Amino acid sequence: MSIYERKNFIMQKLAKNKYFYKSDYFQEFEKSESTFKRDLQQLKRNDNYVIEYNPSNKRYEINKEKSKLQLPGIWLSSEECHSLVVLSNIVEGSFPELEESKLKGFIRSVENIVKENGVNPKIFKEKIKYKAFEKRKQNPEYFSLVLNALIGEKKFEFNYLSRQSKQDEVKTRTVSPLQMITYRNSWYLIGYCHQNNELRTFAVELISQVEIKTEGIRQVRNKDLESYLSEGFGIYCGEANKNAKLKFTPRAAQWIKHETWYAEQNTREENGYLILEFPYVSHQELVMEILRYSPEVEVLEPVELRTEVVNKLKKAIKIY
Repeated sequence: MSIYERKNFIMQKLAKNKYFYKSDYFQEFEKSESTFKRDLQQLKRNDNYVIEYNPSNKRYEINKEKSKLQLPGIWLSSEECHSLVVLSNIVEGSFPELEESKLKGFIRSVENIVKENGVNPKIFKEKIKYKAFEKRKQNPEYFSLVLNALIGEKKFEFNYLSRQSKQDEVKTRTVSPLQMITYRNSWYLIGYCHQNNELRTFAVELISQVEIKTEGIRQVRNKDLESYLSEGFGIYCGEANKNAKLKFTPRAAQWIKHETWYAEQNTREENGYLILEFPYVSHQELVMEILRYSPEVEVLEPVELRTEVVNKLKKAIKIY
């Protein structure tokens, strides 16, 4: 155990009980009497805590009046500090849409916490990087407004350009926001659409001209929302009324067998080939995923999915 973890142990005891017994320390750590005394001295010298021995109770107590600092609210082990710094790096890479001042304030708070626990966050920033792949650029103003409507549980109106529309048609929507999901480095809003009277999924980067209303959201039962989110492959939600059956080559099967395309997918091997089956809602995302693995995959079922992939490949060939 490092000295920081030993200090944390002592301070946790003091924060909880205002005292601790030397026997607690030796029971937790296999250290010598001299090490115990050095740890106490460092707390007194470096952390400005006045810890005194009470001979009548045979225990160590903190003298609040003489101590210059308050007892900290958070004490972490070195592993917990490492995890927290890694998490802050991910947040920093995932939330450029938030106001810079708010994001920097969060990162600064994390750095201060881990510094108090004896960990240098600069080392982690240099050695561990988070790179967002295929990240879609968000409008910071609209992103914050959508987030405010979600947290404030307010209906809001916005213009929306759907990728599924055949023309570049912008429609006005009034939505009760229920959840935001990050999926493949992009943000999606799940909400009740008052124009369609049903749950819908919206890509946040395609939302514009946001106006938050004063009235509250339409409540949706948790089981209905969970059912909507859990159906089928990918981000497209709703009733998964189609079933995909894909056949991967022996070469591709080596890594596909380690992938989860859907939580309740079925896989089996046939003469070295991997057969993958799962339900899905929309062709759109699934076709793009299948094309990523061409020519290592063949669509066996359904016919309409196979036809869609064939048409995409034919159009691609024409370009070249």
